[in-house]
Order: sequence, then C-alpha cells, then structure tokens
Amino acid sequence: MRSTRSLAAVAASAGLALVVASSAAAGGHAVSPSGKAGGHAENGSVRAAHLHGRTEAGVECPPGLGCQFVPAAYAENSSPSDYGNYDLADRPADALAIRYVVVHDTEEDYNSTLAEFQDSHAYASAHYVIRSSDGLVTQMVPTKDVAWHAGNWYVNTHSVGIENEGFALDGGKWFTPRLYHSLARLTRYPGPAFRVPAGSRARDRP
Repeated sequence: MRSTRSLAAVAASAGLALVVASSAAAGGHAVSPSGKAGGHAENGSVRAAHLHGRTEAGVECPPGLGCQFVPAAYAENSSPSDYGNYDLADRPADALAIRYVVVHDTEEDYNSTLAEFQDSHAYASAHYVIRSSDGLVTQMVPTKDVAWHAGNWYVNTHSVGIENEGFALDGGKWFTPRLYHSLARLTRYPGPAFRVPAGSRARDRP
C-alpha cells in the first residue's frame, strides 16, 4: 500500500535494517504481539518483584524533537507468569543487540493507542508512538527493554518498535509531514547508540 511504503521510505532513508508492518500491535491481532511460542505469559526468568508500579524517568529522543515519556503498563495480572505489556532487559549489554527498527501504523487514534499500552491486559506495547497532527513523540517503553509489537519474539528482542498514528486505508489524511519528520529523526536516533547495522535493505512484513 502506498502510504505504508511511504513510511518505509522515510525509515529506510536512515540506512537502517527495517521491518514495516501494515498494521500495529494495537487494535488486536490473532498472533500475540509478544511473539512468544507459549503466549504472552511465557517467561521463566521474569523478575516478579519488579511487576508493581514500575515507572521510568526521562525520555530517549533526538535533541530538539518534541518528546515525552508516558510509561506502558508493566504489571502482574492473574499471576507472576501472567503479566503485561513488555519484558525487562538490559539491551545491548545483555547480548540482545538491536538490529531492526519496526515501523507500524496504529489502526486506531493516538489516545486509544496510549490507553491500550497502559492496560496490562492488552499484552502489547511499542517503544514509541508518534502523533499525526503535530509529530509529538511519546516514548512508552525504555529502549533497553523488549516491547511486544512485532508478533515475533526474535524480532522483538532485537528491535525498537515505532507506532505511527493512522490508518493504512486512509494514509493521506494521517501520515502528515510532521509525522514523517519525527519518524525520520527517530529512526536515525537509535543507530549510533545501539549500533543498528547500516545499509540493510528494507523489507515489508504482511
């Protein structure tokens, strides 16, 4: 789809390994956004003591770009092994090198996306959400942690996920110049910090 490929072109211009998803983790998928073989709750090494009221100060964002931090839910649901909405990590120090930037469209509005990622029963999250109207960047998961967005556990553990407010079938309305500007700045930002390989060919993911 033209609008989705425009998102791909912006991110690919940064020279990063890129996966483009035509719809977001938000909005409900048949495949769990966590990508875990046993479902979202499968994690034998979960640190349950950290599952209550976890917050993170500060925002990781390019200088001069309008950014804020609104934490995604990280909370226990029915048991310590049933939790949402992301996994604690220490990337890249824990050998989970960040190799990809995964670009989604939200398929719902900005406020609904933030609300979903703040609901621990959604079992979905992304590192960043970009608002259509003004390009505001909202970080929701620290980049050292593993967000649940790609529906593939390997990709999740080795990527930064960026949600762009909009609907693929009406991309001309939602994918504004301000959104594209923020996306371009953001996709360039993780490269030097996390040594995302340059020069890799972008590819579309259904």
